[in-house]
Amino acid sequence: MVKNCFIICPIGNEGSEIRFRSDKIYDELLYPILSKFDYFPIRSDQIHRPGIIHNQIIDAIIESPLVIADLTGYNPNVFYELSIKHAVAKPIIQIIDKNERIPFDIGNVRTLPINIDDLKTNTRNFENMILETEKPDTPWENPISVALITRNIRLNSVFNESDISIVFSGYDSSEITLTDINLQNLPSEREKTRLIKRIETLKGELEKKSKETNKLPKEIRCIQDLCEHFEYGLYSPISPFGLLEKDISESSSIEALESRLDSVKKDFKKDDMYEILEKRSHKINFEITNSSNGHLEDVDIFFQFHKVEGFNVLSKIPENPRKLITDINIYNPLNPSYPHVEEHDSILMVKQHFINIKHFQPTRLFGLDLRVIISHKILAETIPIICEIHAKNLSKPITKNLVIKIMKEKSDLE
Repeated sequence: MVKNCFIICPIGNEGSEIRFRSDKIYDELLYPILSKFDYFPIRSDQIHRPGIIHNQIIDAIIESPLVIADLTGYNPNVFYELSIKHAVAKPIIQIIDKNERIPFDIGNVRTLPINIDDLKTNTRNFENMILETEKPDTPWENPISVALITRNIRLNSVFNESDISIVFSGYDSSEITLTDINLQNLPSEREKTRLIKRIETLKGELEKKSKETNKLPKEIRCIQDLCEHFEYGLYSPISPFGLLEKDISESSSIEALESRLDSVKKDFKKDDMYEILEKRSHKINFEITNSSNGHLEDVDIFFQFHKVEGFNVLSKIPENPRKLITDINIYNPLNPSYPHVEEHDSILMVKQHFINIKHFQPTRLFGLDLRVIISHKILAETIPIICEIHAKNLSKPITKNLVIKIMKEKSDLE
């Protein structure tokens, strides 16, 4: 039984060099050898049926049990038609002039180099390739067919809930224990302690100087009092003694420090808040592992934190009040971003999107850790977290449950 073999090749105009070359390959190589294997070679210029020629060519490419593609000259029509045959993953033999390089995208597909000046030298190799095409178990892999198979595996993979796991990053568990925040020794308290210590030091120095002054002769103390009256130190031009250095700012420094002491809580309010919300907040993240045989595609992950008094997830990272003006944040799309946090009536919602989640590769979910605040006023012992995973190739969302346990620290503020 004679079978069709469609020839994909550059045709060219009648009488052109391209047409001459294609005719020579057809007459001297393809037709004689293909006939021996009961194939009838046909080119697009040999189709004479009425109808749309493009449809007829595509039908011939798809339906022919064998296709020969001549890649010589890198003709765009040839590569377009070649891609159709690659997509259906049916037998195809690629040939190219021995002096030309095989294009990179199909460089891993076996291609027969031919010598146009001596086509008979290609006979044996060409016959062997035809014999290979007739073996029923020969896999017809090419870049397109492999990509389509891989994609079909991903899209048609069956995902079970047990295949997907989510844990707290760094804990490898769906449950962690966090403490309420420590509100002692904040920046305002540290500054208050420093001021008190400085004031006490200055008062001690003044008291010591006072005792030393009282030991001076009466005449020198009189001149010193005179100098102090005119706001001169003993090193001034009208003082001939130079025996005791007078720091007229010390008493006023103590007054200034005591004034700062009264307003330290107000002055350091932003510093206190930054330390509470950023330095002392809990930093949490999550890790997802896909143990199925396919990728999750177009993934949206939602975390729902049960809203209770004394528990909060910050919507952004607090700004350092001591940050220099020169420290300008320049937007860089490669920099990790803080997760999107929304507040609803009874829940705090955190969202994250992924193009895909590969299998057997643990994936950290947030570029920057979530900032979690637990106040000493909290009464709840646990914070339940519901995680929903939505993906294009999931028939229904996968739900996971996580828990934050609260352990209250003993505090003088309670």
